[in-house]
Amino acid sequence: RRRGIGRALVLAALDLAAQRQAETVVLQVDRANGGARQLYHSLGFRITSTRTTWVRPRGMPRPRPSALDGLRPRAYPEWRDQWELGRRVDADGFWWPFPPDERLFRGSGVPAAVRVDWTRHWVWKPEGELLASLSAHVRWLNSYRFLLLVDPAHCGAVEKAVLSRALAELPEGSGGVLEYPAGEAEADLWELGFRPDRTLTWMAIDLASQRLG
Repeated sequence: RRRGIGRALVLAALDLAAQRQAETVVLQVDRANGGARQLYHSLGFRITSTRTTWVRPRGMPRPRPSALDGLRPRAYPEWRDQWELGRRVDADGFWWPFPPDERLFRGSGVPAAVRVDWTRHWVWKPEGELLASLSAHVRWLNSYRFLLLVDPAHCGAVEKAVLSRALAELPEGSGGVLEYPAGEAEADLWELGFRPDRTLTWMAIDLASQRLG
């Protein structure tokens, strides 16, 4: 360390990406790794989000669902509303390392590496406008990858109700993984049986606007 090796490696990777006509390079770094974050920042990377991965073990009992007017299973045509909410809330992407993809809501064509077979969706539309949604993508038996999207004005207020409704309707003992903005709804996630695994900062660089060196 402290010999310029890391900087040289990153610059070489960026140069290769530029040669292959890449427009943007993204990376994840542990939030606690200040040295790496400083290096990436000095090369022109910007922070786009910081997210905590939460894990709910299988075998836990169903929670009692919280009441929330306007929360219900999604009707299929509402996938477009989910997509628009997702683009507004998590413009960088929903699941690492895939870019935003409407097929996560529309169905069919989900990236093979995600390993999903079917999905259930819930939406919160209190006055006709979709302000939160949850998608539960099957990973394996009674294990899901959750995609929770909440309008920024309602973050911290509705996550418990949305998740508890889904967990109450999924098979008994269901668990899974959820990535969510760091610091949001943490007490509610703990109460529902989720436990933090790691917190990663997403960073990106636009190659066309950078002079590497």
